[in-house]
Formats: sequence, C-alpha cells, structure tokens
Amino acid sequence: PPDRVIAALASGQAGNVAARQLLACGIGRGAIAHRVREHRLHFRHQGVYAVGHTAPPPLAREFAAFLACGDDSVISHASAGAIWGFLPPVLGDVHVTTAGRQIRAQPGIRVHTTKLLHPKDVLRRHNLPLTKPARTLLDLASQLALRDLERAIDEAMVKDLVDRAALGAVLARYPHLRGAARLGAIIEDDAPLSESGAERRFRDLVAKVRVIQPRGKVRILGYTVDFVWLDRRLIIEIDGYKYHRSRRKFESDRERDARLHAAGFTVVRFTWRQLRDEPAVVLFRLGQLLG
Repeated sequence: PPDRVIAALASGQAGNVAARQLLACGIGRGAIAHRVREHRLHFRHQGVYAVGHTAPPPLAREFAAFLACGDDSVISHASAGAIWGFLPPVLGDVHVTTAGRQIRAQPGIRVHTTKLLHPKDVLRRHNLPLTKPARTLLDLASQLALRDLERAIDEAMVKDLVDRAALGAVLARYPHLRGAARLGAIIEDDAPLSESGAERRFRDLVAKVRVIQPRGKVRILGYTVDFVWLDRRLIIEIDGYKYHRSRRKFESDRERDARLHAAGFTVVRFTWRQLRDEPAVVLFRLGQLLG
C-alpha cells in the first residue's frame, strides 16, 4: 500500500520523503497532492515533505535539506560540526555543500558550492551524508572567529574525531580552498616546544619572579610532575601541545590532578603557547600563587 511505502521511506530519513522518491515507487503526483490536502504530507522544501503529525525527530531539518538539494549533496559547515558534536546546535539555516553544480537557494537552506569534495571526506552518520570532521573544520576555518575555530579544533581533538595528521591530510587535498591557509597557520603555530625548551623557558620566567627555583621531574603519588615547590605544595604542569590530547589523555590528566589536589597540592597548568606568547600572564599568575 502507498502509505506503507511512504512510511518505510520516511523511517530512514528522519520523517521526510522526496517527491522524486515517491514517483520512483509508483506514487503519482495526484496521490501526492491528495495526501498534502489531507495533511498527511507536510511541505518542507520544494519537492520534500514531512510525513504525519508527530513532532519531528532529531536531524529532521538536516535530512529535509539534504533531500531538497539532491543525493549528491552533503550536510556541511556549522551543521556538520553540530552533528559531530564540536559546535553547538544550529538554529538557523541548514548548511549543505554540493560539488561541481549550482542549485537554487531555498528558504532554510544555505548552499555552498565546491569544485572538489573527495570521497574520503564524506561519511554517512545516522544515514545522513555529511563532511567528515577534518573537512568540516577546513570549511569552518574561513567563517569562524579565531577563538571559536580554536575551540572547535580543541573539542574535536578531545572527542578523538581528528588529530594533527588528519588535519594535515585534508589540507594536502585542498591546499587552495578558502580557509586552508588559516587552518594551516593554526596547526603550524601550534607545533610544540621540545620538553627541554619548555622547561628552560619556564625556569627563565621563574627567575624573573625572584623566588627559589622549583624542583623538576619529581615523583609524587606515583606521578612525575613537571615542577613543584614542596614547601608551598604547588605543582606546575606544562602542557606541551594544545591539540595533542585524546579523550583518554584528557580524562587521565583530570584524574591525576584530582588525586594531587586531594593530597593537599595545588596543581596549575600552563601551555607552552602561554610561555611563548603570554609570559606576562604566566608571571602574574606565578606572583599570585607564590605571594
């Protein structure tokens, strides 16, 4: 029966069907129009309908936009970032990318056109095609403010969605894409100091505070800490690379800090980037901590 066919299609598409799909299944335009008049199909975009009266399921807006733009389109930019979980939900237009063809804009859809979208950079998630995290971040590099872009990269790293190698690979595939230079500069700028270089820079800053130098590489509660003032119960950890952490590493660092705190130590983390670019901030914080 036609309604069963419609329901089967909609169940895998977040409650949406495209007119071209119904026609391909033998459900004619008259039957479609009849169901629209009876409010069994609800207009979403040109040639796309929501089925039934229930509240739309998750990703209903994104699926409707994908169906409206064609089977070779993908969800991208901020919409893909929200689905991957390193950006907040998108309340405005759904972002869709098409490769090699122009399509007419529709209300509720923001269309991006690219000359090339490599198959390696597209994945189906919840049956919905979208750009992979690395390509999504590359697309966002030309749109987000610097701080928001860095935060998105951080979040994607913590969630184990990308690593530096994945970002380097996507930059190699699209060296001239808008945003590539900016993303590349961020990754290059975050090349870490060596461990000895970071240690030396921190000791130079401590010398400016005119306090006794801390002890380095001391074992406390089974952990090797970077620096410690035992008389002040103060531990300083230097995070060598802002974007190196997996979720496991992130969580283990938090557990380590909690155990040290419970033993009466204050644990403060500085990044190598702060040592390099914000020495005054580090000095001010050290002055507060050491009195």
